[in-house]
Amino acid sequence: MPTAKSSSDEYTRLSKAWRATESTTEEDPEFAIELGKIGYTTLSEGLPSTVTVEGESRAVVWEESMADCEVYEDTVITGALDDKTVVTGEICVYPDNMYYFVDCNDEDPAEYNGVKSISPALKNETADKTEYSGGWGISSGEGSYGDPKDKSVDGNKYTSGWYLNGSTPLEYTFELDAGKYSVVTGSYEFWTGNAARNMKLTVKTADGTELPTDEPTDEPTDEPTDEPTDEPTEEPASDRITGIEIGGAVYSEGDELPEEGSIDKVMVSCEDPQLLDGCIMYTAVYRDGALCALSADAISADMFENGEAAISPSKPVQLTGSGITAAVFIWNSSGSPALAGFKL
Repeated sequence: MPTAKSSSDEYTRLSKAWRATESTTEEDPEFAIELGKIGYTTLSEGLPSTVTVEGESRAVVWEESMADCEVYEDTVITGALDDKTVVTGEICVYPDNMYYFVDCNDEDPAEYNGVKSISPALKNETADKTEYSGGWGISSGEGSYGDPKDKSVDGNKYTSGWYLNGSTPLEYTFELDAGKYSVVTGSYEFWTGNAARNMKLTVKTADGTELPTDEPTDEPTDEPTDEPTDEPTEEPASDRITGIEIGGAVYSEGDELPEEGSIDKVMVSCEDPQLLDGCIMYTAVYRDGALCALSADAISADMFENGEAAISPSKPVQLTGSGITAAVFIWNSSGSPALAGFKL
């Protein structure tokens, strides 16, 4: 983990002098201030606009976007302060609308506390629990797991955990309201020589019905800077983004956009709004192919009336000048399109 570099007047003077004369676009790491762990964020919150440097909050512009950050991972990002000082740090990205986050057998609560700070809907009050109570916890008993002790490394969600006891499955139970959810798990091999062992994940409802599971997929990125080309399959003809409202006028695909205005509403049609509950709607504006405005908004089924909804972006999505393209994408929590994209 990077640590904060101590500074001095001489270091600051030399750093500024170097940046004033150096013409290359690659910064020498010697002159970058390493901030260590910046913190945690979600796909819709995005990267922080400020960082703390030597106890002072400073505005920062990042070289990377959320599209460069892998969900569930620590990503090193590089930015510049208002005086052009280069900073680097680690940011960890998690999905929106997380209801449970279990950091198995990790006695260091840092990861859990970080996730809890960005997940207001989180239901579990501790990082892990070895018995089922209060709506969640291990429900398969003590005989289903063991403690790898010194092989488990606390403070790392990938190297802390339980080992499994042979043919007895380790089972967690989580109480949830009826709806559509994504379940993501991770496993780790504590012993050498067993790399060929396979893990099986099974998800069951309260009555014991086993639910179908998908093959592992890449987690979603945040901003659709490269416009997605994947289209959902077997989508009912009535389930679609029907148009956008700009200045009181509704524009459908094929219409010509005005050179100025703001996307005030997005019209969505869906026979079963529960299919979109918890999805994220990205309303974006591109200029000559580059993203210049974005609003990421959670969708809930209660936004719909008789299968129709007019959803207002929470952030301004302005259209100015020529070479403008407007697009709307609705993605589910697995990073796949829930509806076909809308482009003008």
